[in-house]
Amino acid sequence: MAAVKAAEAALDQFHADDCAGFYKGRSTRYRLPAKKEAEDRLTAAEERLAELRGPSIDLTAFDDPGVFRDMWEGAGEGDKGDLLRLVINRVIVRKAREAENGRPFNGETRAVIQWGTMDDEDAARLM
Repeated sequence: MAAVKAAEAALDQFHADDCAGFYKGRSTRYRLPAKKEAEDRLTAAEERLAELRGPSIDLTAFDDPGVFRDMWEGAGEGDKGDLLRLVINRVIVRKAREAENGRPFNGETRAVIQWGTMDDEDAARLM
């Protein structure tokens, strides 16, 4: 991903230089080779990233509550655990206070669920 970002930045820089007139006059002969090099670098980085990623997984079900509900209702116990691990980053449970000892667990007052969000750093760790 870093190689793709660097290649995108290099291509953006080429476009900025081109718009600023960097390739005018005697430098005109360097314009097309510089453009081709920047584009080839981006293409190679994208192809390498595609090789490393492998097949893509359709996660659109997580965007549609109805589809996800159907998946949940049709899943067995083990599959439900897998689904939960996909959408929850962490569950934090605080220790029971003395007044709570011996009472049934109250998740609303003692537990916090950190729902999953994915940024570029998270995605890089998965690859």
